[in-house]
Amino acid sequence: MSSRHSPSIRRLLIGAILCSPLFAMPAFAEDPASKSIPAIGMGAAPAAAQPAAGGTITGEGRAEAELTLDVRKFDFAGTRAANRMYIPVGTKLSPEKPTFVKAEPAYKGKVSYATIQLGNGTPSEFAIAIDEPEGAVPSIYPDLNGDGDLTNDGTGEWPNVIPGKDGAAPSLQGTFTFKPAWKTADGGNKVGEYALNFYTQQGRSSLNYYAASARVGSIVIDGKTYELTLTEADADGLFNKLYDKTKPVVVGEKQSRPVYILIDGNQYDIRGTFPFGGMNYLATVSDDGSHISLAPTMKVIQPPRPSAERPAMLAAGVEAPDFEALLWTADQTKLESDKRFKLSDYRGKKIVVIDFWATWCGPCMKGIPHLSKVAEAVKDQDVVVIAVNTSDDEDPFVRFATGKGKDYKFTLARDPAGRDENGNTIARKLYNVTGIPATFVIDKSGKIVGTVSGYTEGDSQLEQILKGQGVKIEP
Repeated sequence: MSSRHSPSIRRLLIGAILCSPLFAMPAFAEDPASKSIPAIGMGAAPAAAQPAAGGTITGEGRAEAELTLDVRKFDFAGTRAANRMYIPVGTKLSPEKPTFVKAEPAYKGKVSYATIQLGNGTPSEFAIAIDEPEGAVPSIYPDLNGDGDLTNDGTGEWPNVIPGKDGAAPSLQGTFTFKPAWKTADGGNKVGEYALNFYTQQGRSSLNYYAASARVGSIVIDGKTYELTLTEADADGLFNKLYDKTKPVVVGEKQSRPVYILIDGNQYDIRGTFPFGGMNYLATVSDDGSHISLAPTMKVIQPPRPSAERPAMLAAGVEAPDFEALLWTADQTKLESDKRFKLSDYRGKKIVVIDFWATWCGPCMKGIPHLSKVAEAVKDQDVVVIAVNTSDDEDPFVRFATGKGKDYKFTLARDPAGRDENGNTIARKLYNVTGIPATFVIDKSGKIVGTVSGYTEGDSQLEQILKGQGVKIEP
């Protein structure tokens, strides 16, 4: 299954075929000129060693450098060009207005708010309002300068509105440059810039984003000059999240995410020590990332890891946990709480295929037509194929169910938990699913006989599992 963060390239690239509901991450809309979803590779193009220039070397082999801010280095276009996988941050939208908002535009529909933290000086708190008029594209009003006024930082338009496919809502994208401040070493307050990439879809209850800005420069190590890039994955503009044996590696109440240095074609998480050029280095960096120092050390310090391992997804041989879900029928126009079914209703009667999916999950939506073909192929046998919508908002699900969903041959259902921020969904709580799509084949006795994680075009794992149960599927 996909992991939230992994040091290996292989695990990071799983994001191309699997979505993590723990991120609550919407599908990243395809660029019209590209057929691939942006992905972050673990390394940049190798930087050739140059004669010593730029940066400085101090005593005991310490290397130092001043870094400048490339405000939009990894905006949407930059992310694609560098083939980089991003680690998104999600923030829940709320109808409650932040107390520091002093002025607002004239909204045309339902309004919801989010608060973004950037930097650690004044300002460091920024409000965002999303205005959703009925039947129109939503507007976004970010308080870019942190003055509490949502009327003086743009027109409200999303820079990129990408039409949805098969009746889905349009995807909304935009890179916005804020003006946060950082505390300085002498106790001062330095205002600068920092850009974030935002993306969402109409009807979503959350807003997702990742850092577009990065620090860049050159550094001299062992007489050679290397270009380097410094990024942080918390999307809060803070780079000083390094090892301190006297303190937990946390930011506020949550564990920090990686702070990456890209150098000579390699990427390292500098919250711990890292090897380079036959030496082991410990980095120190200013809060705003403008100054970095690398010191040789004999210590080996591992970057912090999540405190708990995720449980494995339920596998073949395990009895499938029973659950109750909302059933959707072709004549419905809205969810009806009294239309329900239980998995146990099919015990002793049918083989059951359960596919957990969400409208925001690109791989899920790409796999939906394949799931429908399987359902069509087994319709006259003792098999039922049920697509259970999970970790999703109600509006996008209903839009799908009343639109393109009518054309598909599987049974459509929805987890009553909807988009539960605590993971109390059928997929997560009962089946240990951490990435979707996730498909389970359950025999008539109620046991899981096979599973499929993710979706790859041309994959026939589901068909093979069903054939193993005596189900006939024509090639």
